[in-house]
Amino acid sequence: MPQDVQDASQDAQEVSNVFQGKTIGGQHLPGVSQCLQDAMQDVQEAIQVGLDVPDGIQSDDDEQYHVGMLVSLFSKDTTYKAALLCKNFRLFYFLKAPKVTAYELRNMQKEAIVSPNKLVQILPWSVIRQCQKAISSLQNKREGVGELGMVVKVATVGILTPPTVAAMKRWHEVTKVIDTLEKAFVWITKIDFTLNVDRHFRVIKDQTLESRLKVLPVFSPQVHFTLTISVSYRDC
Repeated sequence: MPQDVQDASQDAQEVSNVFQGKTIGGQHLPGVSQCLQDAMQDVQEAIQVGLDVPDGIQSDDDEQYHVGMLVSLFSKDTTYKAALLCKNFRLFYFLKAPKVTAYELRNMQKEAIVSPNKLVQILPWSVIRQCQKAISSLQNKREGVGELGMVVKVATVGILTPPTVAAMKRWHEVTKVIDTLEKAFVWITKIDFTLNVDRHFRVIKDQTLESRLKVLPVFSPQVHFTLTISVSYRDC
């Protein structure tokens, strides 16, 4: 757990001990002491259940879902079942758009680059677009330097490589497909196959459709076709 949270707990305990039994003008201050004890207990409970606000970067001792898993996941065709891993991530939150600057990799120290295995949150789509634009802009100024020869620095996050940014971009794309697929699964169950329609439009319910869609790559033509049809009919 973060050291500053543990320090806060210790400080609360020490202040509470100071006020315990103290008096002002001959009157005890049980209310002050009790409030401090309550505050200390809240901090300790937060430590116990991990309610600290994550900063998106984990330490070596933490074992969480990290962007490195996404890099591996997206290196091959990703099915719906595999892509459910994406649901374990959330976005970085910025009060305002962070400053994004691209650099040549050769000018950066390797230790300064944030490993995808340390990142447990995803950049918002708008920030990813900033990263891509920054890299493209620098490439135009540095003839002969490929994308892998670049890095991008995102304020408050750190220095990231293009593959890390690409994995985050893919996360957004896959998450969107997952969301649409799950809506399609609901839509499929609501189709009334008993309606009396023209024989040219009659179809038989495919009991295996959902299970087959879940094992197909999320960007396969079959999944794309199903999603296109379901969205068209749901919007009617």
